[in-house]
Amino acid sequence: TLHEQLVGLVAMSLGGLTDTPCYHVHANPDPSIQDTEAALAIWWRLFEQEFGLTQQPYFGAQHIKHGRHHEHRIYSLVRPGGAVVDLSFDFARRE
Repeated sequence: TLHEQLVGLVAMSLGGLTDTPCYHVHANPDPSIQDTEAALAIWWRLFEQEFGLTQQPYFGAQHIKHGRHHEHRIYSLVRPGGAVVDLSFDFARRE
């Protein structure tokens, strides 16, 4: 279940010095985009590169919202060595 995945992700993050070991983000492609799967794949690739999350564990879920695909992901912010992913200015960087 999603709850069990979240518990596992938090448990993996116990070595990091942070009160926020996980990060929730969603992608909601513009309705004018025909191929939402391709758009989501590109968006996630660029998002992970921007924040250095390409090797970070995550889980997610897709659903239909207002007639189009909508996807949520929750990433671990704690790297294997205990360092924490830098989310400075995350809103501006996601835009």
